[in-house]
Amino acid sequence: MGTLKVNFYKLINRLKQNKIYFASLLLFPFLIWGLFIFYFGFINPPDDFFGYGMTFAIIYMWPIMFLGCVVFAVVVAKIAKQSVWKSIVLILFIFFISPTILSLPRGLINNQIAGLAQKGLQKNNPAYCQWEIELSTTYTRKKLGYECLAQLAFNNNDIFLCEKIDDSYFKMKCYRDLADKNNDPALCDKLTMPLCLKDNGYNECIDECYAALAVKNDNLSLCDLVKTDEYKLRCYKGLAYKDNNPSLCEKLTGLIRKGWKSFTGTDCLHEGTALRTSCQTVFADDCYVKLAMSNSDADICLKIQDEAFKNMCLLQLR
Repeated sequence: MGTLKVNFYKLINRLKQNKIYFASLLLFPFLIWGLFIFYFGFINPPDDFFGYGMTFAIIYMWPIMFLGCVVFAVVVAKIAKQSVWKSIVLILFIFFISPTILSLPRGLINNQIAGLAQKGLQKNNPAYCQWEIELSTTYTRKKLGYECLAQLAFNNNDIFLCEKIDDSYFKMKCYRDLADKNNDPALCDKLTMPLCLKDNGYNECIDECYAALAVKNDNLSLCDLVKTDEYKLRCYKGLAYKDNNPSLCEKLTGLIRKGWKSFTGTDCLHEGTALRTSCQTVFADDCYVKLAMSNSDADICLKIQDEAFKNMCLLQLR
């Protein structure tokens, strides 16, 4: 027992005599990890690695940091006249446990910022939403901030808040919701995010927006702005059914359903069209049939181009 006490006091005295030496070995790994986390976590964060982009670091930065610790241990050991190998073992031990220790406060930080987006909605203050985005280290948390900004933009009818969103999906949703709220087709033109662009070069979001507003507001002129058959079809057909207007069915002649390559072969022989002799009039004929049935008006059946389909329509109304 006495020997153990003597050895303990020797250790304490040694630590006192070499406190700069031990402090250097203990603090250096924390310093480089701290700088690393600060830079890649907040200044220039790459993608992935439990919030700090460390996939990049493991491949590129980790060996440099490891070597830096070894060199530092050798230099400090030489200056302090201590064992080089013991110094290396000590500093590498600290090097490997430092990330775990430094990551502990991260949970506390996330808990502190977790309610910022909700607070922003409660206080109607977009600054809280932006803090949630800027301080969060994962997309899941940043998404709360984006949703917060989009909701405040909608609540306050503020398009400038949409422009502050740097996520394509939520920016598009923000503009789209405001366009619908204000019945403003000019906002449809802002849906230019890469998410909306399709392989053939057209912008699906703008067409969808025009078509939806056209039907909602009985605005036929908006259908004329739609460039793609898929959404022209939705637009004209939606207005024809909503206004009970057979004259709009004619505008469906020649339109192609999404996925059809042409009017030839079996491209248009989808469910319910097996009796058709012409794909050109598929949607116009369907439109006439629906309105003929809803109005019990056989005269509308006479507008159907496909003879077999016309006869079937007339037969059902006799």
